[in-house]
Amino acid sequence: MKARRITPESRIAVLGAGCAGLTCAEFLRLRGAKQVTVFEASDRAGGKVWSVPYEGAPAGGRGLFEAGTVFFVPGPVWSHVLSRYGVSTEIAPMPSVRIADLSRGRIRHPLAVSGGWSVFQRLIQTGRFLRMLERYGPLMDQKPGLQAHARPDVAIPAGEWFTQAGMPFVRQVLLPIAGGAQFGPGLDQVPALYVIRLLTLLRRYPLVNQLRLAMPQLRAGHDTVWRRVAQAHGVRFREAVQRLRRLTDGTVEVETTNGGYRFDAVISTLPPGKLAAIADFSDAERVPWSRVRTLSRVVLTARVSGLPPRVFHAPRFQDDGSIPPAHPYLQYEIDPGCGWMTFHPFLDGGRTVADAEAACRDVVARLGGRLESIEHRALIPEWFPHFGEQEVRDGLYDLLESSQGAGNLWHASELFSGISVPHATEYARQLVGRMLPDTAEDLTGSPLR
Repeated sequence: MKARRITPESRIAVLGAGCAGLTCAEFLRLRGAKQVTVFEASDRAGGKVWSVPYEGAPAGGRGLFEAGTVFFVPGPVWSHVLSRYGVSTEIAPMPSVRIADLSRGRIRHPLAVSGGWSVFQRLIQTGRFLRMLERYGPLMDQKPGLQAHARPDVAIPAGEWFTQAGMPFVRQVLLPIAGGAQFGPGLDQVPALYVIRLLTLLRRYPLVNQLRLAMPQLRAGHDTVWRRVAQAHGVRFREAVQRLRRLTDGTVEVETTNGGYRFDAVISTLPPGKLAAIADFSDAERVPWSRVRTLSRVVLTARVSGLPPRVFHAPRFQDDGSIPPAHPYLQYEIDPGCGWMTFHPFLDGGRTVADAEAACRDVVARLGGRLESIEHRALIPEWFPHFGEQEVRDGLYDLLESSQGAGNLWHASELFSGISVPHATEYARQLVGRMLPDTAEDLTGSPLR
């Protein structure tokens, strides 16, 4: 398949105006690209980053809730776009995460949950956990993308890996909290690669935040900067891509709901299922995409009464840390004393949004409160695209990376980078550097208008 050399004069399309797609557009322009078009099927920018305003916020509150990514994790791309687009870096601290043991009616710091281990054993395992972050973290920060880290030793299921590493307490008590952020009911079965990669982001916080499990949010709202980036790059909203076809002359034909276009290169950040449905993949190219697994989750925000202020709970239903289907893994008050809470359940086992709503009502009632009304629902049907153990061992990440640029189709989706905003944006920036290796980034100047 013919490949076209990409230059600053090339016509380049970016599919998707989430954090990865907008990072691609930003750094393409910073490397001198003059013809970049960003398509977005929805009516907003940010993808899984979604800050929603609400009325009646208390004094000092953000007046926002995050219907997508919960925590703000710093990184070089975040620093660049916040500065370049004039968004305040002020942080709003969240309450510390506490285990809400529903069977015993107790609220405790995770390290205070014995799990059958003595205080000394818990401290030893916590120390092993922190050393694990230091062992894997620097390399994962230096080399964006999952392919660089997809080794056989981290392909085994995460539950097994943490037990073999002498951290069963961490597996039982701390990992379900991480499960609420990404892995849901698949926590024990997903390759340790994904769990370790997410957890190494803790290194970007001060040690006291790591131990207290107190994470920050961006006071201005996580999607504020991405809306400004989208405006600067003239994103074509409500224009869904329906077909991709790589032509013999090395160009790529893009058909959207508004018409047809031809580009010298295309960068896709589309979910794997969506991309596989519209791209002209050969049978051989389609193999890794057909083996991708995803989860379905919903983020619910509701008015709640009868609970104390500043709560951030990880509900605990059984001693082994397992969560019943459709029940929330995390729930927290969005502003101190506002009476609004956000819940993070997964729709495993064929459960519905209605099942999740009922489960959240039940959990709040068991904590002594009342869920008054559901105010916002964000359904995410293709959450956490990933491979199983065998696929990682079979080298599917090597296969995917080797396909980068085939027919001038490039990929910057979270399947390649990992699901967090820092990993997605840092991989996207690296990808642009691969596409335009002969140009340098110009990090000076004001945002493009």
